[in-house]
Amino acid sequence: MLQLPSNQSYVLSHAKELRIVIKPVEYPKEIAKDERGTLQGKTKAEYLGWTPERIICAYYFHDGPQFIGVIAPSSLPPLNQRDLFQKVLGMSRSQGKRYAVNGLCPEGMEPGTCSPFPSQSLVGKSIRDLLIYNSSELNQTPVDISIGGQGDLAQRTSVHIPYHGIHQILQKQFDNKVHLFS
Repeated sequence: MLQLPSNQSYVLSHAKELRIVIKPVEYPKEIAKDERGTLQGKTKAEYLGWTPERIICAYYFHDGPQFIGVIAPSSLPPLNQRDLFQKVLGMSRSQGKRYAVNGLCPEGMEPGTCSPFPSQSLVGKSIRDLLIYNSSELNQTPVDISIGGQGDLAQRTSVHIPYHGIHQILQKQFDNKVHLFS
């Protein structure tokens, strides 16, 4: 049974209401990690026998204390946040350039455990918006996502959820803070 902190309880309640199946997964300690101690998407895909696009990452770009989350397959080429934020959020390119990914994570996460499902108290405050890559190919397909947390167990814990379920749950909880992009 999946246990989440109370600030992420919306995930399970919305999943139940929307009939989205969430399956917890704990990876064995023996799986190779990178030099930072994080379990990489390619390693997860190989272990599961899945294609790399089924491993979903949450990238949190920050400008000072403010974050913008970008949720996308780990196989997607590097994102140009200036163009993406201009296209999706109407942000100027110079403003978008100030946002960077450099290991700083929202509260309750660390590199390797960044989750598409942040603490509900952060969205609209330190997390400005959440952008989700729109993939019709993955829509009904189960994907692997980190669920957040800190420490060794959090690094090895994921959930499998149909890709469209990420958007549905976030949209239901955060409405106008959630945006699709392609």
